[in-house]
Order: sequence, then C-alpha cells, then structure tokens
Amino acid sequence: MKKLFIAIFLITIPILGFAQTSVVVFAGTTNGIDHSYVSDAGVGINAGATIDFRFKKHWSFQTGMNYTSVFTDTNYTLIKYIDSQNVEFDEGYISKDNVIQLPANLCYSTNLSSNANMQIHGGLFFGIAAGGLSLYRSSAGMSDYAVVTNSSDPVHIGTNIGAGIEINRVYIGIEGSFNLTDPYLPQGALKTKLGIRF
Repeated sequence: MKKLFIAIFLITIPILGFAQTSVVVFAGTTNGIDHSYVSDAGVGINAGATIDFRFKKHWSFQTGMNYTSVFTDTNYTLIKYIDSQNVEFDEGYISKDNVIQLPANLCYSTNLSSNANMQIHGGLFFGIAAGGLSLYRSSAGMSDYAVVTNSSDPVHIGTNIGAGIEINRVYIGIEGSFNLTDPYLPQGALKTKLGIRF
C-alpha cells in the first residue's frame, strides 16, 4: 500500500508543476448502495474539498478530501456473538459508516457558455475508516437491540465516477463511489454535491 501511495505521488509531480490550481469546497447528501441483501439506504452527509490541477484546456487532475457518512438499513436474519453468546437478530440491522476518502481523479470539462461548464470525472479513491456503529434489530423489541462498533478495514480502495455543472463558480454535481476491497462497508454510495470554487 505504501508503494502505491509513493507511485501516485511521483506520477503527479509533473502534473502539479505545470498546472493551474483551484479548490472547490462542497457539501451534500450520501445514500448507501448494497446489492447483497434487501437494503434500504438512509440519507447521510458528505463534505470536503477538491483540489483541481488543470494541465490542458479541457483536462485536469483532481484530488482532495471527502468525509462521507453512509447509512444502510439491511433486513435479513443474522447471528452475532455478543457478551459471550450467540444472539439472533431476525430483522437485520441499521449501520452508519464514516469514511474519509482521498480521490485521484481525471476530469474532463467543456464550456456550455461564457460562465458555465460541464464536468465529468472518474478515478480511484483511498478510503480511511473514521468509525461507525451498527444497531441490530429483533422483533422481540428494543430490549434486544445491540449497538456495536463497525469492523470495517482501516484502509480500503474504491472507484468513483461523477458529473456536474459549474455556473459562476457554483458547482452542482452527483457522484457514485464503489467499494472494491472492504466487505464490511456498503458496496457503494451515491453522493450529491453543492460547492463553490475558489
């Protein structure tokens, strides 16, 4: 993993040397995606900043930081080992996962008018677990609920793809991120973003 970070840094040095730099600060909503089981996604939040290094007229490299809080509501029977015994929860669980994502995207933008442009981006992200909780449910009632700390991996990798429109430095966009390596996190998330460019 350390070698991968070093390789990405070395690749970006030539880009940063010739790039025009700007920053978009944003916030928005997050909906978890999980196809493994019957799952309803609650609405979470995301916020952060994207650093845009433009190296061609239409092309730029993007990185930055995105804090994402993802909620999922999964309905299937599971057994958990809690307080030295196996406990069955027949109505699934609600999970909240907090993740810090460090993206490495390639972005293409084109002008729609003198003060508006459209952008499409995609690439990888490195996720860092920032805590979370799961609430396990039983039909027996609240006395059988158990809150446990999530067991997500400390670091994971995923892909993302998104698009947006920027008008007079105000950015409105949508992004899908897909978890590739951590089996304890939702398979993905759909994020909305509202931001301003500096």
